[in-house]
Amino acid sequence: MAAHWCGSVSFLPLTELRTRIEEHAARIGAPPDALPTYGTSDGLATPHLEVHAHATTAATAVTRCVGAALARWGWGVPRWPPGYHLVIAERGEEYSRRVTADLDELLYWVLTDVAHATAIQRGRRAALSAAERLRWEYGEWGRLMGVLEPRWAVRWRQEQAAVLAHLDPPPPTRTPVDPP
Repeated sequence: MAAHWCGSVSFLPLTELRTRIEEHAARIGAPPDALPTYGTSDGLATPHLEVHAHATTAATAVTRCVGAALARWGWGVPRWPPGYHLVIAERGEEYSRRVTADLDELLYWVLTDVAHATAIQRGRRAALSAAERLRWEYGEWGRLMGVLEPRWAVRWRQEQAAVLAHLDPPPPTRTPVDPP
C-alpha cells in the first residue's frame, strides 16, 4: 500500500493501520469489539481512526458524511491538522479527537484501550468480588501492555503512577491546640 504524504511525513493508509492493530490485538487475544472502527464512526462512541494527509476543514469531513449542503452554508472554519486522528463520536457529536503524526503514539493510544477492554472482559469471567476483580483487571491491563510492547508497559505504569499520585489524599494536618 502506498503511504499518504504530507510534507516530509508519510502516513499509512487505514488498511495498513487496521492490519497492524489487528496483529497486535491478536497477540493478546483481544475481542473484536475492543477494536476501533476505521474511517467513520459507528455513532456508538466506539473509537475510530482517520488519516488526514493534509489539513482539512470540517466541511470536507461533513461533506463525506452529510452532504454538500452544509459545506455551502460556510462550514469551513475549523481545521484538522494532518496526521493520524483517534476520534470518539456518539450520535453525531464528537467528544474527543487526538491527533499525532507519530505512528507509535497512535498505536499506543489505540492498543492501551484495546488492552483495557480485554482485561475487563477477562475479569468479568473471574469469580471474584468487585474489589478483587478491579485489582485483577488492573494487573492484567499492565501485563497485556507488556505483551504488546515492553516500553509501552513502562510508559503505562508511569502514567498510572502519576494519576494515582493525584488521587492520594494529603496527610491530615494537625492543628495545634492552645492550652486554655
